[in-house]
Order: sequence, then structure tokens, then C-alpha cells
Amino acid sequence: MTDLIKFLLIFNWIVLFYTAWQYQGRNRNIYFSLLALFGAIFITRSANLLHNEPNVDTSTWLNSTLTIGKASDTLWTWLNYTDGRPFTVAPLWLGSLLGMPISYMSAELIGIFLWCVTLYFLAQTLRVLGWRSGQVYVLILALAGFIGTTSYGDHVGYNSEVASMWMLALAVWMCLRWLNQPTPWIALFLGTTLGLLPYAKFQNAPMGIVIAAFAGISWIQRKNWQVVLLLLLGGLLPSLGFVLYYSSLGQLETFWNHYFLYYFYYSYTDEFSKLTTAQRFSPIRFLQLSLTHYSMRWLAAGLFTAVGLLLLHFFRKTKTALDWLALALLLTTYYAILQSGNNFHHYALYVPYFFTLVIGIWGRDLEKSLLQKLTLLLILFGGVQAVWNLWYRTPLPPPDHDEIAHEVAQIIKQNSDPDDRMVLWGWADRVYVYAERPMGHRYPYTIGIFYPSPLHDARVVDFLKDMEENKPRIFVDVCGTSLTYFGSEKERHEATPEIGTYIQQHYELLKQTENVRIYKRMR
Repeated sequence: MTDLIKFLLIFNWIVLFYTAWQYQGRNRNIYFSLLALFGAIFITRSANLLHNEPNVDTSTWLNSTLTIGKASDTLWTWLNYTDGRPFTVAPLWLGSLLGMPISYMSAELIGIFLWCVTLYFLAQTLRVLGWRSGQVYVLILALAGFIGTTSYGDHVGYNSEVASMWMLALAVWMCLRWLNQPTPWIALFLGTTLGLLPYAKFQNAPMGIVIAAFAGISWIQRKNWQVVLLLLLGGLLPSLGFVLYYSSLGQLETFWNHYFLYYFYYSYTDEFSKLTTAQRFSPIRFLQLSLTHYSMRWLAAGLFTAVGLLLLHFFRKTKTALDWLALALLLTTYYAILQSGNNFHHYALYVPYFFTLVIGIWGRDLEKSLLQKLTLLLILFGGVQAVWNLWYRTPLPPPDHDEIAHEVAQIIKQNSDPDDRMVLWGWADRVYVYAERPMGHRYPYTIGIFYPSPLHDARVVDFLKDMEENKPRIFVDVCGTSLTYFGSEKERHEATPEIGTYIQQHYELLKQTENVRIYKRMR
């Protein structure tokens, strides 16, 4: 990005924030304003699009998309080769069907689009809450300034938080928009949307339950039993559909292991994180994930300050059910960010949407002078964030040791055909993306096998079953090398006897480079 382009982008965002402050008290065409704002987001981000892996999760979802596109049984592959999050992969899959290449740049563009969808439904929700269009624009602009200017890998990379938030924003808007006059179809659609949330990210479940409980209790109080039953039915439909599908194939245990037990052990045991419960849910960790990187630090600080001040207002005012909903969503946001015990900064992407929503709920009845101070706070922090990000923005560098990953991928390409599958032992998902080969095992990584787990035996069985059914042409062991995120030399595939024996019987060593061992299946 040249200095001239940087200057023009900074000037553009300063003008946006200044005019938002000047005209916040006026009504404005919110649809035109949002469309122009979304255009500013796309233009600003397009000046610095991704060419390298931003984080390992983005590679995971691209691998899944590539594998679905090459599969003979599309539905089975979508449900089983997406790391238990088929609705995180669904937008990328749809993009590929529409002709978009399976690349980090395409994934980023789809992520930007989903952010804009989230902002649209957030704006509609704020309108339902009674905010004037000029004030709505200020709140949305504070978030848009961050979304349009960030260049941090965990924020620009496609991830399950971005794939979840548009669904959450849609559900909240539907819930509040039709709270007093629900229709059967809206209740069913709302329930179905909430029921799908865990299949985009397991940690969404408490948020979905809170929204469903709020709507359900409100409709029970009105004795509108039909919409209550349809809400419940919609919430159960996705899981019932999946259970019926797996049962019809005699694979119900696969569903149970893949979608429930896997995430139960991931979430509520020390299988992946050794933090205690107190350490896991420490406020310090919450602040670290939200404030550590400059890319979101100022916006998050402004949102935390605003919510903190409104919390005082919450305790003093006569509280409604809507106020309690906001508090419950705050707590579930805190839970979703911290619950896994891992320190991935993209978990904190829940903050911009939910904290702004809480501001919208708790701030809806503020006096005019206090409301002006609140919006000024958000304009200042949001504006500083946007300018700061653009001033320090640089192209995302490639991951460490990326030349080795490309070398390994080139060897794979030279010794396989585009439709041939491959399996990687360890955790280096970008090799799949570089090699452009579909997965031969339902997970792109194998930490679930070589780390101690109650599911160890089931995972070994699944691994060998996938190897026998898919017969991947290439097997790569990256454990103990600089490529893998997790997996030392003592966790190489030979350390699992059944898998070591299988590889020895069916594969021969093709090449070893930088301690990465590449095997080819013997015909």
C-alpha cells in the first residue's frame, strides 16, 4: 500500500467519523448509509488482501471446502470432513460453487461479506430498539472502522466466529422484531437458526439457549402456545435431521463422537488446554485476548468503557426483560471467548457485535446529553482504531518456515494427481491448501489421536477406516518438524502402533526434507 493510498484511506475514514458526529441527531437514509459504509469496508480491505495463511483455522476451512468439492458423497463429506462445524464451511463451499477460487483471498472476501451482513442485522436491531438512524450509523461506524482497517491475521482470516455472528445477529433481530407479534413461520425459522448455531461453533450454544429462552418465555406469558412449540421444534430440527441421517447409515456413534463428545472433551476437560477452571475464566485472559493486539485494542477499550458505564445505569434503573437479556448475552460472550482455554485472538471477535448490542439495549433510554457523550466516546475510540490500523497496516507476512511447506506441497503435486487424496500427520493445514489435494482423513490434523483422550481408540478406528476407504496417495508426517503447530518427535505416527503398522504395510518413503517424511501409497 503506497503512502498516497494510505493517506486517502485515512482521510476517508476521518471524514466518515466526523460527519457521523455532525449528523447523529438527524434522520438519514440508513440503507444508503450502510451501503456506502460497506463499500468503504470492501475498498479499504481490498488494498491489503491476503496472500498468505492468516491463521491455521482458515486453512482448516479451506481444506474442508476443497475436499467437499472433490467428494463423491457430498453430504457425508460436508458433515464429517468439516471439523464438526459444517455451517462454518458452508459459506466457503457456496462461494466455490459460485466460481470463487479456494484461496485465502477468497476466504477473506467472504468473511468481509459476512461481517457486512452482521452489521446490517445489527443496524436493524438497533432500529427496533428505538435508536434514531443517525445514532445507529454512529454505532455501526465504530465497528466498521475496525472491520475495514484491521490487518491482523486472527481478525482478517476466515474463522468460525465470523461464520457464527451473522446467524446470531439474524436471530437477535428476528427475536426482537417479532417479539410482540410473532408468526408461526418466524418462530420456526428463528428456532431453526438457533438450532444450527452449535454446528457453526460449539460455544454458540449458550447464546442460542439465552435467545430462545427470552423469546419462549415472552410468548408463554402471552399464552401463544403455537409459536412456542414451533420455536422448540425449529431448535430441535437440525439435530433431529442429523441424527436421522446418521442412524439411516448405521453411524449414530460417529455423530455422537464427532459432534458432541469431541467438543465436550475439548471444552470441559484438560485434553487440549491444561488451564484450571479459574485460570480459564480469568478476567485477565479476557482482557488479554481482547486488548493485546493493537488491531482491536482501541475499539474494545471504548466498548468496555461504554458498557461499564451503562452497567451502572443498569443497576440503578427499573429493569425489563430486555435488560436482563443483555446481561445474559454479555455473560455468554465472556463464556464463549474463554471457554476452550486456548489463546487464539480470533475468539475475541465476539466482542464488537455483542458489546455494541448491549450498548443498544442498555442505552436506549438514556437522556439526550448522556447519549451524546456515549456516541462521542464510540466515535473517538472507533476513529482512533481505524486511523491507527491504517497507519501501521502492512501486508501479512507468510508463516514461519513457509518455504518448507511450499517445498513439501510441490513434492506432493509431482507425485499425485489433483483428485488424489493426502493425509497429514501433525498439524500443518496449509500444506493441504498449497498442494491443492483433498483430505484422506476426516480431520486435517491428528492431535486428537496422539494426545491422550477417552476418544483415542475410536479415533484410531476412524483413521484406519478413512485410510482404507479413501486410499490417499500421499501420507506426510510433520511431527517433530518446524511445520507443525503441535506434535513432537515422540508423537510421530509410529508412536501409535496400529497406524505405524498400517503405514509400513501400505506406504513407502518417497522423500524426506527438513525432517518432514513424505510417503507414497504402494500400488
